[in-house]
Amino acid sequence: GRDIATGLPKSILIEYQEVIEMLDKTFSQIENGIVKTLEKCPPEIAADIYGNGIFVTGGGAKMRGLTSRLEKFTRLPIKIVEKPLLSVSTGLNTCVENTERYASIFI
Repeated sequence: GRDIATGLPKSILIEYQEVIEMLDKTFSQIENGIVKTLEKCPPEIAADIYGNGIFVTGGGAKMRGLTSRLEKFTRLPIKIVEKPLLSVSTGLNTCVENTERYASIFI
């Protein structure tokens, strides 16, 4: 980052706990989003989620402490997909290759 006093680039070492503390508001928004989503889910999808847990994708899935925080909040199993950094693009590729099958989710 940039040193506010000098305006020059500066590196400092921070612990992951400090990062988590800074992201607390974002984590809370994710938790609230999960609750709202579960409230709106049809019963068969909610049953699947309660039975199989929540799968976390993307780069944020690799953040230390996120899965344990979400498990504690939701009381559901939280799992990280096999290749979280590629999962979104893989899913989009599957949808594009099977447009007829997934037409109902396209806007």
